[in-house]
Amino acid sequence: MPKDTRLQSHKADMARYCAYQERSILEVKNKLQQHELNAEEENEIINFLLEEKFVDESRLASAYTRGKFYSNKWGRVKIRLGLREKGLDNDTIAEGLKEIDNEEYRQMLVKLIDKKIVSLKSTELLPLKQKLAQYAIGKGYEYDLIKLLIDRRLEG
Repeated sequence: MPKDTRLQSHKADMARYCAYQERSILEVKNKLQQHELNAEEENEIINFLLEEKFVDESRLASAYTRGKFYSNKWGRVKIRLGLREKGLDNDTIAEGLKEIDNEEYRQMLVKLIDKKIVSLKSTELLPLKQKLAQYAIGKGYEYDLIKLLIDRRLEG
């Protein structure tokens, strides 16, 4: 297959890959590793994807943040880690995290805590607090906020 035809075919494949869901440049590079391309060809494909807006990391950060917060009920810590794994820089991650309203964030954590309290069997205060905190930390919320809201829920 001629080089131009092969390159066009790879561009089309990668465009479909990126159109399916938002991707980062790192994810695209990792996917391109599966093809037998040289660095120049890889760069040409990545530039094409960026120019044609198939890859937009700020759009990815916003979509990922909204999806993980509203669907999975993840906290900022876990979302930040997920975005970092995708190879996004700190500024892009910070912009994406602005998608979460502070009041909605607190309300989401309160709902998670309230739902978890019902499911836990413990009646002793300290083990209950520990289990709630462990659960909320696992969901990616900040410890200081967790502690404040658990204390309010259980003692207030």
